[in-house]
Amino acid sequence: MSKSNFKTAFSQQHQQKIDELIALAKEQGYITYEEINEILPMAFDSADQIDQVLIFLSGMDIQILNQSEIERQKERKKEAKEMEGLPKRSEGTPDDPVRMYLKEMGSVPLLTREEEVEISKRIEKAQIQIERIIMRFRYSTSETIAIATYLIQLKERFDKAIAEKEVPNKQAFLLLLPKLCELLKKEDRTLENLQLQMDNPKLKDPERNKILEEFEKCRVRTQAYLRRFHCRHNIIEDFGEVILQAYERFLILEKEINELIPRAERNKFAASKLYAARRKLKKRELAAGRTLDDFKKRCAHAAALDGQEPRSQTRNGRIQPALGHLHRKKIHQPRPLLP
Repeated sequence: MSKSNFKTAFSQQHQQKIDELIALAKEQGYITYEEINEILPMAFDSADQIDQVLIFLSGMDIQILNQSEIERQKERKKEAKEMEGLPKRSEGTPDDPVRMYLKEMGSVPLLTREEEVEISKRIEKAQIQIERIIMRFRYSTSETIAIATYLIQLKERFDKAIAEKEVPNKQAFLLLLPKLCELLKKEDRTLENLQLQMDNPKLKDPERNKILEEFEKCRVRTQAYLRRFHCRHNIIEDFGEVILQAYERFLILEKEINELIPRAERNKFAASKLYAARRKLKKRELAAGRTLDDFKKRCAHAAALDGQEPRSQTRNGRIQPALGHLHRKKIHQPRPLLP
């Protein structure tokens, strides 16, 4: 698609957002699917529109990368920087714990009001990033569809599930819910089919990379649809609780598999149990929309964001964690959990 034809396909407001994507990509040398999802307005709610944007960016030789690749590069740079910044201990200087403690305490300044406001903004930004991670799991799609079904059937109070200030017309929103549910189900089926294709051991690298690219496009579209449901913050926290409960079951199953592997070589019964456990793991990975390794990385990323701000000393002298923990909050309303 040429640039002139592309501009006529979108409104001026949409074109400004696309120009913002191009500027960010030129500044960084690349752009991620998550950044595309973040910058594109909610009006980009059709698969064709999103695909046109992705094709246009690719045509401009802009690299579209997975967030995991960027994170790995940043982590390596961070580790190298930390190693360079380590202080060299002077020879013959004794380690006095009391002196070191007092020196450390004296280096922590009290926060001003402006600094507290800045930290609050950073906390809010981290919470938004955590919510985006939550929304990238298939569990969130299933939970959202379940909530929407309850709302359509008038089995759930609207104000308990939906952020009303984001919905100017309640009746129009309720009429739109069935269509949004169908779009989500369609993308969810696509994700499942792509994940099943990825399990093919005969898959070659070019084919695997193509499937991964389609995977990310599908996730971008899914997140665009999920944003249009305007779920309340406490509901998204519930999704996080569902994910963490599933994560605990993953870890238990992983431990069971690791214990069965050495026994399976000598015992047919253990080999049979190992086969069954691995099949169960595959089913759970399919339900999550992620492999176990990817599940671990996402949870580690969320945990890092949840505690990324240092513990700060406020003016009244109290030490407070800069970010609350979503996973410690309980589910407000019981909903069916995925296996």
